[in-house]
Amino acid sequence: MAGTCTVTYVDPTRLLACGHPITQYGPVDMPMTKATVLASLASPLNAFKIINTTETVGAFTEDRASAIMGRFGVEARMIPVVVEVVPPPMDKGVQAKTRTLHFEVLDNRQLTPSAMVVSVYQSLQTNNTAAEELSYRLSGEIELKGLPPVAMQGLMTQNELNPATINAALLVNDRFSKVYGNALDQPVVTGVRLRVEAIPARMSAVLESARLSRMEARAGDEIEVEAVVHPYQAEARMVRVKVRLPEDVSAGSMRVVVSDGATVDKLTTKTGAERSVGLADTVAALNRIHENDRVYVTLLNHSAQVVLEGEALPEVPLSMANIFEPLKEAQKMQLTGESVVSAGSVEAGYAVSGYQVLNLVVR
Repeated sequence: MAGTCTVTYVDPTRLLACGHPITQYGPVDMPMTKATVLASLASPLNAFKIINTTETVGAFTEDRASAIMGRFGVEARMIPVVVEVVPPPMDKGVQAKTRTLHFEVLDNRQLTPSAMVVSVYQSLQTNNTAAEELSYRLSGEIELKGLPPVAMQGLMTQNELNPATINAALLVNDRFSKVYGNALDQPVVTGVRLRVEAIPARMSAVLESARLSRMEARAGDEIEVEAVVHPYQAEARMVRVKVRLPEDVSAGSMRVVVSDGATVDKLTTKTGAERSVGLADTVAALNRIHENDRVYVTLLNHSAQVVLEGEALPEVPLSMANIFEPLKEAQKMQLTGESVVSAGSVEAGYAVSGYQVLNLVVR
């Protein structure tokens, strides 16, 4: 992505160009390169030039209404990105050669998220075996100065809106944008690393049904949950999850949620009006996101739960819940009558969607 225009003033340390803004962002930090004009296309409506950029000679530091300014010998800060693309096996099971792409994305609050998602998407498109029915197992991390890295993982498949290639790029964009666009802190992203493994099939499945091994149990008992997942255009299969009830679980009827990871995230994340949170809290919340290729079993215990700063605090005593009431009125927290207790999960081998709610009687 490049913008080119004529130089109107130059001295040994700096230049002015364009005579108009490119973005009008004010202070900027973008690479400045030389350019070669290949052809000019004359038109009374819209004349333009076809141009190739060449070597980098400095950085643009100002983008104002009257001109853009560049300084020679200054290096713009860039975000290094490494994308490792593993193509699907070729005929007769021969594994195609893994391709690793190294590139840099500019560090600009307005442009970087868009540049990142396009770069990741085009990295996947460089695979000559790209096809509509491909799925991608994605893993990687966003490295941040002074904070833990943000983990990214998921099994990306085609859906009714997008092919898997776009969905994989959108997953990276979701994590990156939530970090980079934090309302309170501007992060220093020191790198992005991705590994994307292509699978020659649509690896999606619907959670079709679920049942408990028994309908009654006592605190501390172990029960088994059987869930039926139905892959796309394939036979349904059953997965089993053994869970142990907490020793302090309340007696009475309890709801058991068998679901995908997104449903668990909704149960443990504040909904409704959001207030701005700091970068450290955002990173912690992103690293708690559940993977989408597992079946989860979640218990809804009969005790109050508070969701504060994006983190669930289960089994809150009533006296403490009353203390949180002013925060609830200010829409800074969420108070519910059930506590979410994570009980277990199992890998499904597919990107799972859907949920089932079961009832268990605790004696």
